[in-house]
Amino acid sequence: MNATQGPATLADVLALLRADNSLAGHRRRDLCSALRRMARMTGKPLERLPAELSLLRPLLNDIRPAAHGISAKTFANLRSNFMAAVRHAGVVEARPQELTPAWQALHAALPTQRLRHGLSRFCRWCARNDLLPSGLDGDSVEIFRDWLATNALIQNPHRYARQVATLWNEAVEALPDHGLRAVVPPAAPSNRPRRLPLSAFPDSFRTDLAAYLAERADPDPFDPNAPPKPAKPGTIKLLRDQLRLAANALVERGRDPATITSLRDLVEAEAFKEIQRQLLAEHDGNGSYWGEGVRKCLMTIARHWCRLSDDQLKELRLLSRRVPKPEPGLTAKNRAFLRQFDDEANLARLLHLPERLFREAKRAPADLKAARKAQIALAIEFLLNCPVRADNLLALQLDRHILRPAGPRGPAFLCLEPAEVKNEVRVDFELPDRLHRMIDDYVANFLPLFGCEEDFLFVTREGKQRRYGTLALQVCRTIRNRTGLKATLHQFRHLAAKLFLEERPGNYEALRQLLGHRSIETTIRSYAGVQTRQAARLHDQVLQDRRAALRHLDKPRRRPRPS
Repeated sequence: MNATQGPATLADVLALLRADNSLAGHRRRDLCSALRRMARMTGKPLERLPAELSLLRPLLNDIRPAAHGISAKTFANLRSNFMAAVRHAGVVEARPQELTPAWQALHAALPTQRLRHGLSRFCRWCARNDLLPSGLDGDSVEIFRDWLATNALIQNPHRYARQVATLWNEAVEALPDHGLRAVVPPAAPSNRPRRLPLSAFPDSFRTDLAAYLAERADPDPFDPNAPPKPAKPGTIKLLRDQLRLAANALVERGRDPATITSLRDLVEAEAFKEIQRQLLAEHDGNGSYWGEGVRKCLMTIARHWCRLSDDQLKELRLLSRRVPKPEPGLTAKNRAFLRQFDDEANLARLLHLPERLFREAKRAPADLKAARKAQIALAIEFLLNCPVRADNLLALQLDRHILRPAGPRGPAFLCLEPAEVKNEVRVDFELPDRLHRMIDDYVANFLPLFGCEEDFLFVTREGKQRRYGTLALQVCRTIRNRTGLKATLHQFRHLAAKLFLEERPGNYEALRQLLGHRSIETTIRSYAGVQTRQAARLHDQVLQDRRAALRHLDKPRRRPRPS
C-alpha cells in the first residue's frame, strides 16, 4: 500500500484498522469483522477486492442475506459497519451532516415527510458544497450522482439521483415563493443504441406497417396469401417491435430514414444484408433469438406481403442461411438459473418458501399487506405445481379455469382452452391437494381484502386483474430476498423440466405434456442438455462398477525366478 495514495484493496483497509490505536477495542473488532464477512459473502479474498466503492458496488449488490443464513437486520448492520470501516480508512468521504441556515429553512418548509426524507441527503450534500437552494440546476444533480457513485453504498446511484430530481421538482411546485428552479433528471444510461420512434419514418412507411399488422390481426380467410389464422395482440406488438428494430438497424448502417417508405425497402437484398450485419454487430457477431425473430419476420413479409419474385426470394434465402443461428437449447441465463438448484439446500429454500409466506400472511393482521404476501405465495406454489406460462397464470379466473366437477370437497382441475394458450395446446391439470387447499384459503380469507369486482385469482388492490410486470417484480424480489436465488416467472417452467428429468430421465413425452409443447422436438431441443450432468454421474457410476468387477484381473504377475 502506498501511504500517499491510500489503501488499494480491502486488505489494506483491514491493516489500517488493525494498526489504528484511536479506535476502541470493540469498535475495531466490529469494523474488521464487517470487512471480513462482506468479503466472504462476495466469494473473494480481501486482497482481490479493490478499495473503490464504484467497483465494489456490483459485488455487494449481488449479496442476498438469506443465501448466507443471516437476517436482513444483521446484514444492514454489516453494511453500516462496512461503510464506517472504509470511511475511517479514507476510501470515501465523510457523510454530510450539517445544514446551513438556508437549507434548514427549505427543509423545514417541505410540506410532506416523503419530500423531507427523500431530499435529506441531497440537501446536506448541497450545504457542504456551498450551493444555494435558488441556484440549483440539472448539473448539480449530475454532480451529486457522481458523488454518490464513489461515496455511498446505494444500489443504483443513477436511479437515486433521478428520484431526487423528481422530488426536487415536486418541491419547486409546492413552494412557489422560495425561488426554486426545476431541474432536468439525469438521462438514463444505456449500452443499447438509441432507437428512432416510428414517427421518425415517412407516413407511407407507417401506413404500410399498419396495413400489414391489420391483416395479421384480422386476415381474410379467402385470400390465399393471407395468414391462416389471426395473430394475438402480443404477437402484433412483437411484430411491430421487430419491424421498428429492422428499420432502425438499417438507419444505423447509414440509411436515411426518409428513404424507407414501405416494408419492401426492408426486404430488398442489400437492405436485408445491412440489417443482419447491424444485428450481428450488436451481439458481437453471434446469433441471437431476437435477431432470429427479426430475420423470420422479414422473410414472411417478403413472401406473403411484398410477394417478391421467386428469384428474389431465393436470394434472400441464400443470405438468410449465412446468418449465424442462436445456440440451440437453453440460454446462458437459463442454464445459470438451473445451476442454482444443483445445491439441494437452494432447492429446499424455494420449495418451502410458499408455505412459509402463506403462514406468515395468515398470522399477520388482515390487511392488504398480508393479502399481497399470500398472493405472492400462491403464485409461487402455483408455478411450482403447474408450470403454465405467466400470461395464463395472470388470467386465471376461479369459475372459468379452476373447475370442481364433484363439488367443493372433490378434486379441482386447471383447464385452459386452446385459444387461451400461446401455442393453442389445451392445458388440463389436476391440482394437488395442498395447492387446492391454499387456493380455497386464499379465496376465503385474502381475496375479499382486495375488493374484487371480477373473479380473477391475481388482482390489484382495486380488484382488477394483475399485470405481468408488477406481479413478476414482486415474486422475483421476494424469492431473491427470502432465498438469495434469482428467478423469473417463466423460469419455473425450466425448473419443472429439470426436476422432472432428474426423476424420469429421457421421458420427454410426459415432459412435453406437462409443459404443453406442441412438438416433442421442442422439448428435446430445449432440455436435452439438462441431463448432461446426470449422464456424467451415471457414467462415473458405470466406470466405478466396472473397475470393481475387473479388479481381480489386474493382479501383478509374478516374475519367474532365475534358474
